[in-house]
Amino acid sequence: MIANRLLPDDCGDEDPAHLIQNLSTPPQHLADLEVIPSFPESQEHWVHQWQQRAILASVVDYGVATYGRQTLPLLLQAMAVHDNWETLIPAVYGVSVEEFESGWQAYLKM
Repeated sequence: MIANRLLPDDCGDEDPAHLIQNLSTPPQHLADLEVIPSFPESQEHWVHQWQQRAILASVVDYGVATYGRQTLPLLLQAMAVHDNWETLIPAVYGVSVEEFESGWQAYLKM
């Protein structure tokens, strides 16, 4: 699985969608990835970092599964240019953020 490369070594064999389902508050929107809490470097900080990586991994997996593997290089290139999901998602996938999020949420429930 492509997105497993984004996960810490100790959870690399896990399916990102499965990891997300086990979070106490699963993400509902891509904007959840942009929230950076002000934890000092503590256990909570590292748990949050791990959760953010799992969420991003599920976004990448959904994009590849739905729009094709050929979109992965486009996504990586676009991430260097776009600074928000509202411009990144349409540029890479040709759909609105709302449509992408809806499909992503359905993907997480599978």
